[in-house]
Amino acid sequence: MLSLIMLKFKNSREESIWLACIIDTESSIGLYKPKNKNCAKGYSWCSTLRCASTDFNLLGNVQSACKGGAICKAIVGSNRKEQKQFVLSSNGLRHILPKLIPFLLVKKRQAKLLIEALSLMHTGVNGDSNNDRLLEIYNEMKKLNQRGSVTANKNLKGSIKFISDREKWIWLAAMV
Repeated sequence: MLSLIMLKFKNSREESIWLACIIDTESSIGLYKPKNKNCAKGYSWCSTLRCASTDFNLLGNVQSACKGGAICKAIVGSNRKEQKQFVLSSNGLRHILPKLIPFLLVKKRQAKLLIEALSLMHTGVNGDSNNDRLLEIYNEMKKLNQRGSVTANKNLKGSIKFISDREKWIWLAAMV
């Protein structure tokens, strides 16, 4: 991965291209329903973007580009290299995802679904309104996020509209 320290972005569009590539290749976007005994349904809604890495500078750069979120220790097996994880929750996602949609390829559908889910949820980390539609979104995202999913691979249609060779280079450099 190319660190932000090595690359100075000329504008926020270039930074969004870099961040979208990191999210497509190294991150997960999800809608979850953790158990919550204080909720009448027995669960509440939670949305996150997660990026785990052994490159702690990369995670710091992702946090800086997102202008928020938290970095915490990731739980890994005893024979694996230490990892940390960047986590961005609902309010941060409401801010960053709309800017990244034009530059996402692999996770574009998940991002669009999550933006819709966030609009249906109460402001804050958890929400419980519009439950039927949230369940539909949850089930579709669950299918899309399965490894090797045929459904997920169908979403790779289309391309990113770069306006300069520099933007193409930023996208490719982030994948290294």
